[in-house]
Amino acid sequence: MLISKVILCVKKFALLSLLICLLALLVIQEGKTYDIDKLHVTAQGLDIKKYLGLYDMEYRNLSGNGVTIAIIDSGVQQHNDLSGSRIIKFVDFVNKKIESYDDNGHGTFIAGIIGANGKLVGIAPNSKFVVLKALDREGKTTYERLEESLEWIINNQIKYGIKIVNLSLGIDNFHPNNNDSLYKLFYKMKQMGVLVICSAGNSGPEKNTIVYPAESSDVITVGSVNNKMTYDYEDDTIMYTSSRGDSSGARSYLCKPDIVTFGADIFSLSYKDKGSYETLSGTSFSTAIVSGLSAVLMEKYPDMNNLFIENLLRSSTIPLKSQNCFEQGRGSIKM
Repeated sequence: MLISKVILCVKKFALLSLLICLLALLVIQEGKTYDIDKLHVTAQGLDIKKYLGLYDMEYRNLSGNGVTIAIIDSGVQQHNDLSGSRIIKFVDFVNKKIESYDDNGHGTFIAGIIGANGKLVGIAPNSKFVVLKALDREGKTTYERLEESLEWIINNQIKYGIKIVNLSLGIDNFHPNNNDSLYKLFYKMKQMGVLVICSAGNSGPEKNTIVYPAESSDVITVGSVNNKMTYDYEDDTIMYTSSRGDSSGARSYLCKPDIVTFGADIFSLSYKDKGSYETLSGTSFSTAIVSGLSAVLMEKYPDMNNLFIENLLRSSTIPLKSQNCFEQGRGSIKM
């Protein structure tokens, strides 16, 4: 009888131990899936990836892996959420420095939206960056710096595997003709398989305020929406400051911007120290969202070219009510 009781106790202990082990494994698995220390980039406190539809089964495991994005901006500062190994090349067209830095903050904020991978997680956290500094400490650039940056990409596109160019900048009140040198470079880049994404500008609500060089027909031009602090597209409106296209002038045949997405109160990385964050608004950051999304799509469709991704972006939109195409293009992105 005693032996039987001992055997029964041993069996109960073994069963209890097994249950504890299984529970521990479940807790560990939960920890991998739901990391409370991580936060995805947000707009007005809303998860941008959720708004875009990137938590759906076909996208949720994609992270921009294998995709290199060229960021033409103010540089990128070192940050805890953006390891130095993610920047495979840095070129400074302003001060000719060697090591990556950012004396304005705009570029670091852009890089965070696209691909932060720490406490803050961007749209494409496993993408790589080529960083070209064309903005000075005041956030200004010149025609010559932009031209030099684009030529550098053309000459080095194969070497660094550049697939996307993020241009969250521009020159106000400049409307060149179709023979413009930068437009020719955009055309060449498109033929080479590079997707160029430009910000519309922040000079709305007046018409004909798309910032140069985003009027080019060979780039995706991105405007901003105010999401009214909801995930519902029905109440979205074009941000007051988002630049509009020309519905009546010489460029009325171009329906710019091409698409729109979140642009109000975006939360991303600050350049002020390695662990800081900030909230900013504007079409520059809408553009970064689309660049990150494009990296995810390129990972999903590795055998498809830039024209396929461009058409997919244009077609994956929801038209906003009471907004014409010179305000919203095809509408707001939704995968």
